Amino acid sequence: MHVSILYRAPSGEPGPADDGIVYAKNTNLTSGLRPALYLLRENGSTRGTFALITDGDANVEAEHLPATVQEAGRSGARIHTIGIGNNGDTGYDPATLSTIARSTGGRFQSAHPLEALCNALDKAA
Repeated sequence: MHVSILYRAPSGEPGPADDGIVYAKNTNLTSGLRPALYLLRENGSTRGTFALITDGDANVEAEHLPATVQEAGRSGARIHTIGIGNNGDTGYDPATLSTIARSTGGRFQSAHPLEALCNALDKAA
């Protein structure tokens, strides 16, 4: 499983390809959000839009997720969340992704089948 966060600068220009992309064996949504916060701080931005795409439930550092989401909301990060694949016991948790999106002014979308991922990314852009 992996977690990715893609960065789009407030100007609308995409960030460099290596900015904020995190891959992990387990699903650590907290570490997927931290690069977004880092990028905002480093760029001196008060707002930014991000897409958090995951195929899994938060199973690493889950205890830090609520505080990280609150920090994201305060920082001006708008995070759109996209769950890919199956939800529930074998995949992502829609309630968690909805909470992240709602807390930051973003939108949650489910992307199954894969074609839906392209549509979800278009809506988040």
